[in-house]
Amino acid sequence: MICDWDKELIFEDEIREFERILGQDVWKNGFVDIKAIDHVDNVGAYITKYMTKMDDDTALWAFKGRKIYLCSKGLDRPLIYRDYEAEQIISTYGLDIKKEVFTNSYESEYLGTITYKEFNLKRL
Repeated sequence: MICDWDKELIFEDEIREFERILGQDVWKNGFVDIKAIDHVDNVGAYITKYMTKMDDDTALWAFKGRKIYLCSKGLDRPLIYRDYEAEQIISTYGLDIKKEVFTNSYESEYLGTITYKEFNLKRL
């Protein structure tokens, strides 16, 4: 579960108690592990990597053919900008001098080279 939770948990026993309450009463699907992810630029990539780091082969087997995540309804989808519009945004917000946190390029049969860039606006 990913949430914007404003509760300050300092003590280990407080954290464990909230994990138990969330696991039993809120999530109702088992184990909950509370972790702060303030240091993360790309939350989606971080969570995906975290979810796929299972050391126990039996844990992977248990999820075979099943989703290991659920999505909330009503979330805003990211906006996609292309060509001139994307160049204008890069120029307007000075993204050419901002920290690029992720870039990927691939070839599309219909559109040619596709380049995906992700920026952290809080970093230089």
